Amino acid sequence: MLGHLTTLPAWEQARNLGSYRAESLQREGFIHLSRDLQLVLAADTHYHGRSDLVVLVVDESRLENGLLIDEAGSPPNSHLIFPHLYGPLPVDVVAAVVPFPCEADGSFRWPAQLGPEPGMPGPV
Repeated sequence: MLGHLTTLPAWEQARNLGSYRAESLQREGFIHLSRDLQLVLAADTHYHGRSDLVVLVVDESRLENGLLIDEAGSPPNSHLIFPHLYGPLPVDVVAAVVPFPCEADGSFRWPAQLGPEPGMPGPV
C-alpha cells in the first residue's frame, strides 16, 4: 500500500484543482509518501496528537513512470527508505481517502479501514 498523510480540507481543495500539491512539493521538490506501516511511523514522528488527518491511498500503478523514487526519509527517519513523488499527485490515482485520527495518547495505529495490518496474517 502507498499512502500520503494530509487533512480533509487539503484533499477537498485538491479535488477541485485536479491534483494534490503538498507544501513539500514546493519546498523540497517532492511529496512524501509511505508504504504500509511507514504511515504509522510518519504520523507518530511528524503529526503526534493530530486528530484531523486522512490517508490518501495511492494506486501506484497509475502514477506516471519515473516520478516515484525511493529515497532516504526525513530526520529522524533518514536511515529508512521512503517513496517520494516528484510532481503533483493527480486526484484520479487516489483510490481511497481514509480517516486517520490519533489515539487518546496522541499516537497512531493502523486504520482498520485499510485492511489487515501489514505483516499480520489475514483471515483464515
